[in-house]
Amino acid sequence: MTGPLQSDGPEPNFFIIGAARSGTTALVEMLRQHPDVFITDPKEPNFLALANTEMDFRGPGDDVLIERYSVTDHTQYLHLYRAAGARAARGDASTSSLYYTDATIESLIRYFPDARLVVIFREPVGRAFSAFSYLRMRGFEPHADFLSAFTDEKEGLRANWHHLWHYVEMGRYAKQLGPFIERLGPDRIRVLFYDDLCRDPMEVGRSTFAFIGVDPDVKVTSDRVNVSGKPRSVALQNAIAWMESVHSVRSAARVIVPYRLSERVKRLNLHQEGIPREVVETLQPIYRPEMNALADLLISAYPDIETSMPAWLTN
Repeated sequence: MTGPLQSDGPEPNFFIIGAARSGTTALVEMLRQHPDVFITDPKEPNFLALANTEMDFRGPGDDVLIERYSVTDHTQYLHLYRAAGARAARGDASTSSLYYTDATIESLIRYFPDARLVVIFREPVGRAFSAFSYLRMRGFEPHADFLSAFTDEKEGLRANWHHLWHYVEMGRYAKQLGPFIERLGPDRIRVLFYDDLCRDPMEVGRSTFAFIGVDPDVKVTSDRVNVSGKPRSVALQNAIAWMESVHSVRSAARVIVPYRLSERVKRLNLHQEGIPREVVETLQPIYRPEMNALADLLISAYPDIETSMPAWLTN
């Protein structure tokens, strides 16, 4: 393998790598407010996971969900940072990075060997159901109930669909995080929890600023963004989904309607669904060994983390 490649322009030095549907968008929106932080647009170019590959995802809407915004060429990826200027912290927030572990690590070693990583974990049953609800809300998930979608996943029918469709597999956190810690070292990885982001987003933002090397005392605000749920108005949700699926319309809408206002409209149109009991009863036995493995991994790598782990990791 060749050594790290060099560039004359600004390069990324941190990445938010996942997990999907665990608050990464809310964290990104706090980071964007910091004057010394630059996040790419799009925020999920998926370069680390898909570098130098030919994309061939075949799930419903995968052209909109991942292929349209992904950048697989190194030079083109660096072009996303041309507007970073002298900002000290520069990165993206591709949740594919955590899921496609081996490919991401190889990309990091080759292209960005000193970059820091931020990972945020959510209770896996809630994360899986949130991903399902999100794709249902966007009009892409073909099944009306989670367990039917889970059956498809278990039988391999979604193997060539992109990562967000892998509802259960994406919650196998220990298997995903372990190689990062082993090969890159724990000091380069900041582990966060969705529970803390919900409870005290300002402290999560502050600790993340410190980790990526910018002033942690800069004041920012926090809103819930990129939420999922059942639409109150199907017509309004269909209109939103159409605008987001057409690139030219989406770009024009961003100019006319501020991001936070558009997120507020989407959030108010959603009724938050509880997780059906049968989903919890099906997934909890699957995830219990996974959570034990994650707890052991985290305590081994970060001995001080045990007292701050959420209840779903310690019960």
